[in-house]
Order: sequence, then C-alpha cells, then structure tokens
Amino acid sequence: MENRQKDEILMEIAIGKCVSHKLPSYMQDKKKTASKPSVAEQVLFR
Repeated sequence: MENRQKDEILMEIAIGKCVSHKLPSYMQDKKKTASKPSVAEQVLFR
C-alpha cells in the first residue's frame, strides 16, 4: 500500500517535470505561430 502510494507520487512528479519542461517551448511555439493560426485553430475559433 505505502509502496504503491510512493510510486504514484513519483509518477506525478515525473509528469509534472515533463510538463514544466515542455510548456515553455510550447508557449514559444504558440507565439511563433500566433501570426498564422493552424488549421485546427481556424476550425476551433471560427
């Protein structure tokens, strides 16, 4: 039981680190492509 909880916490930390690493570059990509929205964005925000 305790071991399982520790694994879940470690997973959440790993996912959090992964997200926090990817987020800045994702935001930079959004800024770069902000001038010309992607097809998906055009469909979403029509």
